[in-house]
Amino acid sequence: MFETIPNMHRTEARLIVQEQGQKPKEVGMVLPGLRRFSQHDQVRLNNWMANVVFNPTRGVFRESYMKSAAEALLRTGRYSPRTLVSLEVIPAYTRSLLGVRSLKEIAVERPSVLGPFELGTLVASKTTAPPTP
Repeated sequence: MFETIPNMHRTEARLIVQEQGQKPKEVGMVLPGLRRFSQHDQVRLNNWMANVVFNPTRGVFRESYMKSAAEALLRTGRYSPRTLVSLEVIPAYTRSLLGVRSLKEIAVERPSVLGPFELGTLVASKTTAPPTP
């Protein structure tokens, strides 16, 4: 009759680009087009996070995502191969009912960062990788 409290309250993810000597800036998240997830795509984002980002056995998918993102960023012509890119993931885990009552907060954020990587290095490693059988 009742469902359990979900483990994740919300999830945010973003690509952060930092050119040499400049402040980091958010450029988007999703390919193609480096656009943000719309509210309607939030379920897809959460599924992708759970299955790829938070699953320790899926490192190859994170690597593939970062290489594709680097390729897309270089294709825009706005960034040099020496530009750094990171994937910042901010999950907010739901607190227990006792935690909510005593701490007066619904969730706790546990951010993590994948990177930084140079765009040129990511793209070069994508083109020189041997084909999979």
